[in-house]
Amino acid sequence: MPRRPICLAAFVLIVVLVLTPQPAQAYIDPGTGSLILQFVAATVLGVLLGAKLFLRQIVATVSAFFKGKSDRGQPPPVPPQERGQ
Repeated sequence: MPRRPICLAAFVLIVVLVLTPQPAQAYIDPGTGSLILQFVAATVLGVLLGAKLFLRQIVATVSAFFKGKSDRGQPPPVPPQERGQ
């Protein structure tokens, strides 16, 4: 069974649950709020760092591919000292 319909259904369910608040007989104390804030900040920073490292790897791979492609079939350059000048 494809994962896409399951993910879409889960996303819709979460959005509906978040947008239709129910009265709660509870509260979030400062310690729990701080923990949630730290979790969100760490997640955001982790995703940004991961994206940065992933994009660096893609750029390095693509630049190495094109750099290697232009050098094919050509002899290496000879330094001026070895040309007899």
